[in-house]
Order: sequence, then structure tokens, then C-alpha cells
Amino acid sequence: MQKSKLIVGVAVVIGITAGPVLGASPASAAPSGCVANVYKYQDRHDCVRKIQAILNYDRFRGQLSTFPVDGHFGAVTDGRVRKVQNDWWIGVDGVVGRGTWGVLCSHAVGQMSNVQKAAGCASV
Repeated sequence: MQKSKLIVGVAVVIGITAGPVLGASPASAAPSGCVANVYKYQDRHDCVRKIQAILNYDRFRGQLSTFPVDGHFGAVTDGRVRKVQNDWWIGVDGVVGRGTWGVLCSHAVGQMSNVQKAAGCASV
């Protein structure tokens, strides 16, 4: 039994499948908007504004105060990203990529914020 699971896992990794992968959807396969990109220290972009606004949400900032939303991924934004990555047990590298977007896009069922929607979180 274990051998067949391993073989199926290898086949999926190299792209050989007998049919569609269960649970895959076009949205999860192709994120769009800000979530389709990676942002890091020193980047300047409108999507960095969205990241900063999401980082200011209570559940991500904890006891920290809000910080300016200016579109510049500076030291404060980098620190907040690293805090979220550490708090949510994902790789701490200060880079907002697929894993960090997954956390930043998390929400209570039916309660995705307008900023999350604008960032493209619905496609994650």
C-alpha cells in the first residue's frame, strides 16, 4: 500500500497524472492580482500598500500599534512581515510570497475584507 502512495506522489510531482488532481481549482492554480507576485524589502508598489493595510489588522499586529501605509516595503514593514511569518509558523524570510499571502488572505468565512479582495485574495 505504501509503495502505491509513493508512486502516485512521484507521478504528480513530475506531472504525470491519470486524471485531474482532486481539490485543484483554477483559482488555486493561478492566483491573480497582488497575490500573484512576490514583494520584499525596499520594494515600492501599490500592492505593498495593500500588504501594509492587512498587516495593520488586529489579528496580525497583536499588541503593536498600526503603522503608516505608504507603499514602501521598509524596515517596519519587513519587521511586521517577519512577525506574522513567525507567529503563523511559516518560513521567516521577510518576503511576501505564496505562503505569506496565504496567511495574509486568511479570513473568517464570508468576511474577507475589501483590502484582501483588492489584493486578489479571492484567487488564493
